[in-house]
Amino acid sequence: MNKIREYFTFTRSERNGILVLLVLIVILTVTPSLLDLFLKKQKVDYSQFEAEIDKFIKNSLSSNEAIGNNINLDSIKVEYFPFDPNNVTEIELYKLGLSQKPVKTWLNYRNKGGRFYDKDDVKKIYGLPDSVFKKIEPYITIVNLDNHNNIYNNNWKEKFNSNWIENKSQQPYCNDSKTTTAIEINNADTVQFSTLPGIGYGYARLIIKYRERLGGFVKKEQLLEVYGFTNETYLKIVNLVYVDATNIRKINLNKAEYKDLYKHPYFSKDLINRILEYRKIQGKINNIDEMVKNKMITQEEADKIKPYSEF
Repeated sequence: MNKIREYFTFTRSERNGILVLLVLIVILTVTPSLLDLFLKKQKVDYSQFEAEIDKFIKNSLSSNEAIGNNINLDSIKVEYFPFDPNNVTEIELYKLGLSQKPVKTWLNYRNKGGRFYDKDDVKKIYGLPDSVFKKIEPYITIVNLDNHNNIYNNNWKEKFNSNWIENKSQQPYCNDSKTTTAIEINNADTVQFSTLPGIGYGYARLIIKYRERLGGFVKKEQLLEVYGFTNETYLKIVNLVYVDATNIRKINLNKAEYKDLYKHPYFSKDLINRILEYRKIQGKINNIDEMVKNKMITQEEADKIKPYSEF
């Protein structure tokens, strides 16, 4: 019994310590409640901060509109050339004299799957002034969407002849003069191409652009693959051009990545996947004919990519 009593018997110093501890516990427990009663909560004013955020957002939006996706609009010179509204680029729209609002509407319409089937569809672009449409209308060329053979609607030529023939200074893409010197199409520039009958600045740019994508022409017939190039035009110039395929840019099929092959117009997504799969299985591609033999690609595909391939 005495042993049990010893557990509940404290010395004077122990009792003082317990008393101090109890006092501290009470103070810590009661203090937060007392602070809430006697101290008013100070409200933080975020209005200035919010105003600065709004100002920043507005400046960002106006800045984006001003630069047009990092395009310096002040440096763009208005010029007119044949274009397909289903494929024309943003910078080309600015070059045609369009302002930011109709350009944005134009691109959004296409990004959502919209297509232009005739010139009247272009006229319906929200924010496109009639004055601007009248200037670009003669240059609108639209691919026949029902026939994917790259033969274009050439109604713009009739419009051009009737509207612009009186003022040759407004005919930047039509040159009636005929060259007497044969042109090598892998080294010709826009000036040289423009001397060919039926070829002007607009077509010349398209030819050079396609030539860069190919890595060079290996035969004259490839001109018919150029966007908007017609059989009629080809027959006019076929005897005035020739091809030097010495410096054709080739792609190493054992090293090229997907993105490298996709840049070339002859390599479709399906063809690229088959080539990469074959390379993965075999470890190395020795030549084009081996892929044809193993039925990885067709003979037609092989004939097209062979001049542009190396191993």
